[in-house]
Amino acid sequence: MKDLDEETLEKSYTIVKRVQDLIKTGEIKDHADAERARSLSHSMKTEDLQEVLAVLCNAVHHTIAGGKWWPRSTQMASWCFLALNDNGKLLQMGTGEGKSVVVAMFAALRALRGEKVDVVSSSSVLCERDAAECADFFSYFGLTVDTNTNKTKDTDRKICYQKDIVYGTVETYAADHLRQIFEMKDVRPDRRYDCIIIDEVDLLLLDQGIQLTYLSSPMVSMQHLNIILTMIWGHACQYGLISTGYQTFIIMSTDHLQECYRTVSSLEEAKTLRDSLAVERIQDMQNDIDEMELREDLFSEYCKTLQEIYKNTDKDEQKAVVPIMNEFWGIWLQTKSDEIDQLKRSQLQKSLRADLAFAKEQTKSNNSPSSSIYHYVKFGNIAMKDKKWDVSIKLFQKATEQDASWAAIAFYNHAYCIIKQQSGDYLTKAKDDLKKAQDSLKYFSEECLAGLSFMKMSLPKSAEGKTSSLEKQFTTKCNMLSYLNKNMSDAIKKLDEIKGKGRDALAKKAPVFTLVSDSEEELQMETFNLYDRGLKYIFTVEEEPRFPWEALVVFLLGVLQIVGGALLTAFTFGTMAQVGMGLIVEGISDCITGIESMITGEFSWQSWAIEKAISIGVSLIGFGIGKLVSKGSKAAKTLAKGFGKLKEMPRFFASQAKEGFTVAMKTNMKNAVKVTAKKIVEETISYGIGKAEEAIIKEILEEIEIAVKNGILNEVKSNMGKDTLYALTDSIILSHIEDKLEFNDLLKDNIIKPKLLAVFTELSTSALAPFSADLGWQNQLNSSIIKVLHTIKQDAGGKMKAILTAIQVTHMTALAADAVGSVVTLSDKFFTGLCKGLEDFKNQRAAPQKVKASDLSDSENKMLNEFRQEIINSISTLLAKALVEVFHQKFSSHLVSEVQSKVNGAIGDYVRSGLKTEKTEKKLTAAQESTYNAHMPGDAQAGGSGQQSKSHAEKVKNTEMTGSIVDIKVLSETTGTKVVILTEDKDGKLTKMQEMNPSTDDASQTVTLIYKPKSDQHPEGHYDVQINNRTVSVEKGDVYHAMAHGMKPDASKEDIASAADDLRAKEAEALEKKPTHFESFIQRDAWIKEVMKGSWKIAEGVEKKNKILNAIKKKMGVATREQRMLKARCTADERLHRKRFHLPSLLLTCLHLIGCDMECLWLMYIWWFLISCDCD
Repeated sequence: MKDLDEETLEKSYTIVKRVQDLIKTGEIKDHADAERARSLSHSMKTEDLQEVLAVLCNAVHHTIAGGKWWPRSTQMASWCFLALNDNGKLLQMGTGEGKSVVVAMFAALRALRGEKVDVVSSSSVLCERDAAECADFFSYFGLTVDTNTNKTKDTDRKICYQKDIVYGTVETYAADHLRQIFEMKDVRPDRRYDCIIIDEVDLLLLDQGIQLTYLSSPMVSMQHLNIILTMIWGHACQYGLISTGYQTFIIMSTDHLQECYRTVSSLEEAKTLRDSLAVERIQDMQNDIDEMELREDLFSEYCKTLQEIYKNTDKDEQKAVVPIMNEFWGIWLQTKSDEIDQLKRSQLQKSLRADLAFAKEQTKSNNSPSSSIYHYVKFGNIAMKDKKWDVSIKLFQKATEQDASWAAIAFYNHAYCIIKQQSGDYLTKAKDDLKKAQDSLKYFSEECLAGLSFMKMSLPKSAEGKTSSLEKQFTTKCNMLSYLNKNMSDAIKKLDEIKGKGRDALAKKAPVFTLVSDSEEELQMETFNLYDRGLKYIFTVEEEPRFPWEALVVFLLGVLQIVGGALLTAFTFGTMAQVGMGLIVEGISDCITGIESMITGEFSWQSWAIEKAISIGVSLIGFGIGKLVSKGSKAAKTLAKGFGKLKEMPRFFASQAKEGFTVAMKTNMKNAVKVTAKKIVEETISYGIGKAEEAIIKEILEEIEIAVKNGILNEVKSNMGKDTLYALTDSIILSHIEDKLEFNDLLKDNIIKPKLLAVFTELSTSALAPFSADLGWQNQLNSSIIKVLHTIKQDAGGKMKAILTAIQVTHMTALAADAVGSVVTLSDKFFTGLCKGLEDFKNQRAAPQKVKASDLSDSENKMLNEFRQEIINSISTLLAKALVEVFHQKFSSHLVSEVQSKVNGAIGDYVRSGLKTEKTEKKLTAAQESTYNAHMPGDAQAGGSGQQSKSHAEKVKNTEMTGSIVDIKVLSETTGTKVVILTEDKDGKLTKMQEMNPSTDDASQTVTLIYKPKSDQHPEGHYDVQINNRTVSVEKGDVYHAMAHGMKPDASKEDIASAADDLRAKEAEALEKKPTHFESFIQRDAWIKEVMKGSWKIAEGVEKKNKILNAIKKKMGVATREQRMLKARCTADERLHRKRFHLPSLLLTCLHLIGCDMECLWLMYIWWFLISCDCD
């Protein structure tokens, strides 16, 4: 060390001598107070420094030396020279003299003074070693130490620089410094440069030039240079300029070197020449220092601009603006290299300020200062994140205008924003953008393929079959671009589909990393390149969910049908009432259709109209023909007469309106509502069961398809092995490669191979398309025919039933024959169509075949055979599905429908029984006919021969006859009496049941009767009379005694009995004198009985149905009628539990096990709730 004065030397000698004496005498063990050393660390007095050095040596002995040795005199003297100087000093020590210990001791002294110490070592290995070895030494003084060379995260770097002493390399310190002031990262925010100790300082000299720190800022455009470097590599290897196999080598180009270097022939010669020139260059090193200072000043100026950007922009903008400015700064340095060499300081500083101001203004307005595609993509991504679709669309448009050939990502993002904006013909615009993106993507793919080809050229023959890491990298790039291209193709296909439906599209984005599976690590790494280029997200196109207002219209139409049907059923009779029931059923079907469509969001007027037409047509045909052939001629004639009464409806309604809302009308309405509610439950349960059956049938068909595929596999293999198909298959496969070297890539690539397989799948699907073209219409037509025959047969009997059965058998036989014939011939026709499709593809779309199967090696032929087997499997799957579909649509679906009909019919009967629907319908029918007889005027009903009126007159004369509503109507007409009939409601209160007025004259008096329904006490019913709002009991309880008592309230029993006989006589006389006047009443009574009798005639098969029903009940664990009778002694609570829980819970469990969805389960729950109530 030079320039040391005598005082420093003397003082250093005294300090070292004192410490050595302490070591020799052993007294040094008493000098171990670290806190005392800290307090004395600032002092420059000799005795204080002696104490500090003694404590330091003691610490070294116990920590670093492990008690084996003490610091040598040279180490202590070196420490003194450093400690006694406040300014920087250069200290030289010989090899092996212990520089590391001196550095540690001096670093501890400066750290004890409260300074932050940075120790600069020559390598990361040495600094990490020294930090680890001296950790206990520093800890002795309560000091912390760390190294910055092994930190990869900014958070770890920040923690490191909070330590008292940090070891590191010069390049790491420089990089962290730049991270702090250039990248504005929070790495060493408050750490001062108090003390820097440099180990191996000669490595930092300018003539070494090896301690370099490079600023790494992403410049996406540079990725396009990779292909050029690859081409150089491939070109050199192809022409034998390099023959190193897989060894490391260096390509030397002398064109860019100084003139003196261009004549060297080896690397060693170049190094020797460089060393000689370096000696000369040291003399001119001052110029280099001046250039370094200039570059430092320019860099500082640029850092000021960066600080302003970081201060005035948010994080999202910083991610875009800072890389753009860094790229601009790098380009500016390159363009100004001549001026920098000439040291034009003032000119450069002025130019830099102006250019940076321009660049900053450009970025503020979302423009690229260097006209880069990727800059506009970055700005567009920021606007897209903020959902500023207009702004992002303009920015992506600017990017595409820079260079459409390389703007794939800009086009892709532009399409996404167009879809999100949903303005104008956005579907077409988005589709065009995606097609342009695909066109641009071809350039990226060609770039990768070209690089891959050069890679393969560079492989030596000994390396054939092996794959280098660089080759894998290019292959991965190609695969990634294929994934992205597929995403674009799927989006285009979906856009076409949505536009065809006239619907709106929805774009759902996901991070670009989801483009490939997480398990594909190499592909995942490649997604980062796409991310850096601006592809932050990928998107998929879906049909935008919308509320189907058409379905709501259908639902409301169904509600109107239900309401209209209920009103017709409540206030009409006969045919109109039956029409009302039909409207209820059709309305329920429309409501279910509407609800289902509103849930799924899908509705088609065409499909609904077709189903509606078929349903109504089958109902009308079944009703018209079925009634004609079912109940015999007598019942049919009676029904025909009933149709003629429709013209009397207006007068019937007028009479009802005049009377008001009576109990009869209320009862009719109540029963109609009950019938409607029970029909809704029945149809809902039927719908739920139907859904469950569809799921079961689907699973069965899938299993059948698998079995059929296994059965036809050999046949498919045989046909595909025939000369023509075999040759076409090979030709199409091999037409996808240019030379034999590409064969392995073709059948091993995870992207290309599935695409090639998809070609054969597409051609097979096209060959099968004609066989399924008309299956839907055929199935609907035959199903309609079967339903009509089933409906007619249901009401038929005798010979007619046998004829209809024969027709059904013939029809099903014809369907079976057609299905078998279609299945038998389908296979041959399919392979003929497939052969033609392959020929057309080869002639029109396939490239010329340059490689023949005979050129392939055994291993390659094995791969080809394996791929052929994959094609055979794919074709077998499609063919099996087509065979099953054809047979099912043509025949087996009708058999399944027949079985479903039987099962659903049995379940439906049980449901009707549980709901007591039949009982409610009977009540409704009875009330309808009663209302009809009460309100239809006699003259309106006049007609007929009068024979039935005369016959009824004879019955009236029988004093045992109680009388009915018909008799009350005749008595009202003949006596001119208004008759009001009351009955008790469920609360025991009297309420009006019906009111009858004479049709000819105004009523002379009013009689109020109280009717008690039929019971064990009164098998024919009972009539009392109300006089002065008081109920008077009529002993005999017939109509005549009650009327007589009401007409003569103060008469005696004898007079009442006489008056009753007179009434009988008057009614009989009226019926005999005017038989045609009351004929319609009597005929209607007979018509009702006849129709009911005819209706029961068609129930001859009830016993058979009951057997089926009982079997189903037994299977489901439900008691039959006989079993219930045996358990009739159970308590009311037990009966309630069995009624409410057993069957519904069992059905719900069964439906759940077979995969029925929650919708069906809810419908079953509604049924359970309703039948748990009083359904009557």
